[in-house]
Amino acid sequence: MDTQTRHLRRHGQCRRHVSAALIAWAAAGLLAATAADAPTALVENASFEDGLKGWTPYVSRAPGNCKVDTAVAHDGKASARVTSGAGARVSLSTRVAVEPDRVYRIGLWYRTEVLEAPGAAAAPAAEVNELAEAQADTGQTVLRTVMRPPAGCRSNSGDFLCYVGEQPFPATFGAWRRFEMLVRTHPLAAFCGLEINVYARALWIDAVSVEPSEPAPGEAVAAFAPVASSPLYEELLTDTPSGATVFPNWSYNFSGMRPAALKFGLEYVQAEQYAVAGRHRFSSTGPGDQALARQYDVPLLGFVNHFSEVINKSKAGRTAPTPLLHPLTEKLMLEYIEALHRDHDGRVWGLFYADEPFGRGAVKPSPALFTGEDKDFWTQADREVREQFGGGVYGMPTGEGDEPFQWIAYRRWAEQRLFELFSRLQARAKALNPAVVLIGPDELSAAIPRDWERLAATWDLSTGQTLAAWSPLRQNITGFLTKFYADLTLKPTCPFVQVSAYDHAATPGLARALYSEVLRNGGSAFWINGVEWYDRELGHPSFNSPDRWAAMCELADTVRRTPRLRTPVADSAVLYSVDTHQAQPNYQLSSPPCAAAHLLIGPTAGGWFHFISEGQIERGSRNLADYKVIYVPAATYLRRPVAEALETYARAGGTLVCTDPTALTADDRGASLADLRERCFGVRVAGEGRSTRLARAEDAGDLAMLADAEYPVFETPRRLEIVEPAATRVLMRFADGSPGLVLRPLGAGRTLFFAANPLGGNTVSQAEWRRFFRGLHVWAGAAVDLPIWRFQLPMQTPEASLPAEAPVQCLTGNHAEMRSSVLFTPNNRETAGTYRYAVATPPEGQPGEAIAFTAGRLTDRVRAHRAAVRGHQKRPDGYEPFRQDDWSVAWADTAQPLVVDIDFPSACAMRRVAVVVAGEVPALQVLSGERELARAEAMSLPDTDTRRIELPIEGSHRALRLQFAPGRAAAPALILAEIEVWGE
Repeated sequence: MDTQTRHLRRHGQCRRHVSAALIAWAAAGLLAATAADAPTALVENASFEDGLKGWTPYVSRAPGNCKVDTAVAHDGKASARVTSGAGARVSLSTRVAVEPDRVYRIGLWYRTEVLEAPGAAAAPAAEVNELAEAQADTGQTVLRTVMRPPAGCRSNSGDFLCYVGEQPFPATFGAWRRFEMLVRTHPLAAFCGLEINVYARALWIDAVSVEPSEPAPGEAVAAFAPVASSPLYEELLTDTPSGATVFPNWSYNFSGMRPAALKFGLEYVQAEQYAVAGRHRFSSTGPGDQALARQYDVPLLGFVNHFSEVINKSKAGRTAPTPLLHPLTEKLMLEYIEALHRDHDGRVWGLFYADEPFGRGAVKPSPALFTGEDKDFWTQADREVREQFGGGVYGMPTGEGDEPFQWIAYRRWAEQRLFELFSRLQARAKALNPAVVLIGPDELSAAIPRDWERLAATWDLSTGQTLAAWSPLRQNITGFLTKFYADLTLKPTCPFVQVSAYDHAATPGLARALYSEVLRNGGSAFWINGVEWYDRELGHPSFNSPDRWAAMCELADTVRRTPRLRTPVADSAVLYSVDTHQAQPNYQLSSPPCAAAHLLIGPTAGGWFHFISEGQIERGSRNLADYKVIYVPAATYLRRPVAEALETYARAGGTLVCTDPTALTADDRGASLADLRERCFGVRVAGEGRSTRLARAEDAGDLAMLADAEYPVFETPRRLEIVEPAATRVLMRFADGSPGLVLRPLGAGRTLFFAANPLGGNTVSQAEWRRFFRGLHVWAGAAVDLPIWRFQLPMQTPEASLPAEAPVQCLTGNHAEMRSSVLFTPNNRETAGTYRYAVATPPEGQPGEAIAFTAGRLTDRVRAHRAAVRGHQKRPDGYEPFRQDDWSVAWADTAQPLVVDIDFPSACAMRRVAVVVAGEVPALQVLSGERELARAEAMSLPDTDTRRIELPIEGSHRALRLQFAPGRAAAPALILAEIEVWGE
């Protein structure tokens, strides 16, 4: 057996022969051998000596093109040139066969040049070229790896599992540079796509290689579900019980799942769902079946929500949605709290305030607000914003332009309104039930700028949404946001972790990785994501991803049993400037600088720090003297007392590191802070720079953190003027000689100031910067390599795996499995069989008509899956996903039995028969001729349930008869959703 066939058989795609699709791919050269003695053969035409054979060019936004360049090469006689004009995105991609859950080293040589100099080129040509390269870098010319399942398998996004890793190509200014990254393939991957995206430049690539590899000690591996190196668990536990509570989100309400079960031929028993919830101590987030909830001791989590759940047009008697900040909101929320306690006395253990109140519900200002139904409310709001928070000058922003001080004032006003609202909700809820647990709002998956410690005084548990993605920064967003909210609220924190089919195939391993991130970053527990956002037809992970759901339940139990972790004492801090981020119209821009600081100082260097905010500094909640080093990633606007407190900290012996060259531009009312910047850091900012390469300066001395000769810069640099040259050392310079990193002694301490911010999404994956920040942390006297970053939850549930070939196969050809959101149809044998109804008026087809397994409603599970609308697919006009007559049959004639005859072209050795039923199910006989092979007793199912009846049979048979006995008079109809016959 050749290597390729063995590889495909392992993936469950090769039964008695390789599929026609795979043969076609192999013939086209898109599958490569995986022999250990020829690893480079994984990439076809790796040096482009055969043109673009095996590679696919794509122009997303013109102008641009991909072509072979025989005048420029690193290896051989050619390279691939990808040209992307201003504002364009052009990609070049290929696909290689890989093994699942294995580490591969991806390597290539590349060089970059800009296409043309900007029009206004007053500076020397070399400087103009570097500026254009810098602008191209901000477009993130990157390599992405795309994980794909075996041929014929389908995820929620088609032939796609996930992206793993994303690495930028720093500018090379015409020189060749080596690029390498380590990637662990997805557990269900059979193919890995290399996707090179180019923005606003020319990129040459050559000598591309993909080969299995073992990472060197400390070498970063990009992975969809990261595994801790040398993981620790019991070694980090204390003797103090955690008291952690784990609960599911609002869609886990145990109802409305039978239509999906009938369509996809699945068993669903509502009482069992309540039993699962009771066993794992999950709460119900809707009233549901109160009798079952009490029987299985399932508590209720109330949602004091806005938008359509509570505050809607019809209930409020309004023509427009009610703004969250409107006085009517409070009235409706209080009514909801009182009704919930009245109607569900004794079951309500918690109340969740609101979903995304700042990210969505605080209303984006626009001129239309002042002419609509609520014009009087917004006119008054503008007056309050100006008088109470804008210094009499800055009112509400218009939504046009930056308006930083208007945004600060407006958002402080909104925060005050919500603080007052939450305070009154807290008072009323605690008066009704002092033991009720109040849960703060869950914001968008970004760091939302608010005085979180002040707001958290109104609730018991903090939360927040986390949604991991493929970029190096977003892959760590769960840990970052957990630490962000835990540090800034000073309350137990349980983030809502999106472990779901959210545009990727989430696995058990991802659940463990993200839940472990929560705990190692100071979180108490997590919300269980009990809804599949991108698979609304299956709807719930128990259907869409039963392997992941089992892991989620197991990990929830583990977390409840896990004592508190032994966390280190923080010897460093990262300032999150609420003022700076409130000034930005787009909240998503709040995350990158601080998220990069979290990744480089925490998981990468192994240091332990606190996020701190202006409010905490002003109130004294955090003592700055506790920290050996404070990092300032973004602080364009800062209150003068806070800036002065940072200066005092440094003068007293601390190390203050400002990576933001725009820091201390002004206070929150627009007054300049340039005097403080000069005093603290010894520099003036004199406009934008042009160079994009930082190099170690001659007078840097032997500072260990400057281990590398050159550092790539992705952000727009600033030109710095040194105020007191004799008292200031330039540690790094740009290629044009201008200062890039300045060290200044200040009293008993010292300050560092960067001319270009090294904290961003591009830099975190660069080895030079990873080494730099680890060295900087050590230089400042802070601890590194702390064991907390190796914490990992234990898990018995196996990781996702590709289906294996089984000796017993589905002879009706309708077996389907969902594993980690991916549809597999393994072990189906095409028999060209049929079935027919032995009744006068059959529920489908004509009397006596032979219905092919590939066309009938009793054997349509695979077709149901493939017809389902998932992911980003648009529903066709008139599409009804669960119309019963499309996917199952009903038999309401109680006077006569329903008889189904199943025929095969030849006799088969049979092992079992399975049927999925609902409604009133009479006794069932399975017959071969006159001989009874198996029998099932009658059952009457609630209208919420479906059942799978599985009956063992023996012998070799060409035909089977399924005969249901006559039903009870006036009984509900028998519903048949699926029939399977299994044999050899």
